[in-house]
Amino acid sequence: MKTIASIAALIIAIAIFATPAHRTIAAPTASPAITITSVSALNLATNTWTTTLSTGDTLNVELRALNGAGAPHIGAISNFVDQGWLPILGYYGFATFDQNGRHFYAHR
Repeated sequence: MKTIASIAALIIAIAIFATPAHRTIAAPTASPAITITSVSALNLATNTWTTTLSTGDTLNVELRALNGAGAPHIGAISNFVDQGWLPILGYYGFATFDQNGRHFYAHR
């Protein structure tokens, strides 16, 4: 029983002394805003608008009947979430964002 207690004490001591001191740095107050720089006309074959972002990315914004969002506009967007892409698995990189109180869904 003493061996288990001594091993536990040794592990705790190693953990305390091996942990480096961390400096606290304040989080950035604001990140650069992403904006839509261009919007195409609605493509009736795919029901999407092609938009270009200030980052250089091109997204196909979906027309969704139930959200009543309509077309995105040139200007700032918020709550942008890019979920990445894995073309090998057929995952094309979906993204969501808000603009003027409306929520949009897009893909690459």
